[in-house]
Amino acid sequence: SDVCSSDLFLLRLIGDKTPYYMGRLSPDPFTHLSLLGFLGGVLFKMAWIRPMPIELPLTPKRAALLGGVLLGSLLMTLAMVPLISQIRPSIILIMPLLAAQMVLTILDALQDLIISFVVINLIPIPPLSNGLILDFIQPKWAEFLRKHSVLNQLALLALLFMGLVQMLLGPIDQWLRTLRSEEHTSELQSHLNL
Repeated sequence: SDVCSSDLFLLRLIGDKTPYYMGRLSPDPFTHLSLLGFLGGVLFKMAWIRPMPIELPLTPKRAALLGGVLLGSLLMTLAMVPLISQIRPSIILIMPLLAAQMVLTILDALQDLIISFVVINLIPIPPLSNGLILDFIQPKWAEFLRKHSVLNQLALLALLFMGLVQMLLGPIDQWLRTLRSEEHTSELQSHLNL
């Protein structure tokens, strides 16, 4: 929910009161939960939050701020991957081997979910985070897509099921995973040298 809360908090700072009125300025993940997005996360490791409309008229300045907010929040979320990698060596050193393996497996899954969340949210369509950009580029399309949010989410699940989203975003996803796995390889080598 970090990307959700930061997006919405920053939207509030640039003058949109909608996040406040909808009760979405909360770190509680359930205020942001999209059941279909959650299903996408469970089945395909690609999740999204409940869509958030913007009530501000988007001037070019506000659109630039919004783009910065969206990019910044995705980068903040992605920054959790190297932070998690930083605690991995400590876990190996202080925990019994079996417990450390379990914790490291959970951290691997968390890093995978974070990377997938960021990658899928690069697509600029509702209900995804960057779908807010469509409000500026094509407001009529954005309004139409928001009115049919459930159908959009079902279509996104169908595209995930067919592998089309993974094929489109695969190079970015693989590059991020390669960076993470190189860290893990050096971590294991240092552990074996102990």
